[in-house]
Amino acid sequence: MAKYIHKLLKETLLDMMEAEPLDDISVVKLIRQTGINRKTFYNHYRGMTDLLCRILTDECVAAMGWNVRMDNWSAGVERMMYAMCRQERFVRRIRESRYAAPARMHVRSLFDAGVECIVQSARSSYERQQGRPVSLTERQQKYLAHSCASVLFSTLEEWFEGGRQEPIPECVQLMEVLTNSSVWEGIRFFDSRNRGVPIPALPG
Repeated sequence: MAKYIHKLLKETLLDMMEAEPLDDISVVKLIRQTGINRKTFYNHYRGMTDLLCRILTDECVAAMGWNVRMDNWSAGVERMMYAMCRQERFVRRIRESRYAAPARMHVRSLFDAGVECIVQSARSSYERQQGRPVSLTERQQKYLAHSCASVLFSTLEEWFEGGRQEPIPECVQLMEVLTNSSVWEGIRFFDSRNRGVPIPALPG
């Protein structure tokens, strides 16, 4: 039942957003359109912001999946970028609404969680290469993930708000270079520092 309600509300809201600004769509107007009563809506969602955030989670997971790793994340970002192009009106309606800040914060938190998985995957690969555990604290790993997520998220925002001028494969390649090199070098840096050995010099 919960899946049916979510699907109905999601599809109805997306249809309504094609015709009018998001700020003009209230919970009352939405449930009137779907036939769902107010109590049922609030049994499942805290409000419109909660519904929007869950829809955004749906879209991110559809593109990225749950099992984000060092070797597959860029393909997921590429799918997300194509989805953003297909659903440009939906994205812009949110960014132009009063829900823009919480929606942005929610998507950013999804990026943070995804990049934490990337860092963990890279850490496991690095440990296999070194044949020993990596000396990296939980706080350092989280700091590294959030730093890399900032670069990734900012690049994606700049691309979208700049009119999507760069071809998607080219933009993904840039993000891949920036993110992967930062993750690997971050792990090497913290591992060397924590073990008290000279920090490897960067190439060039």
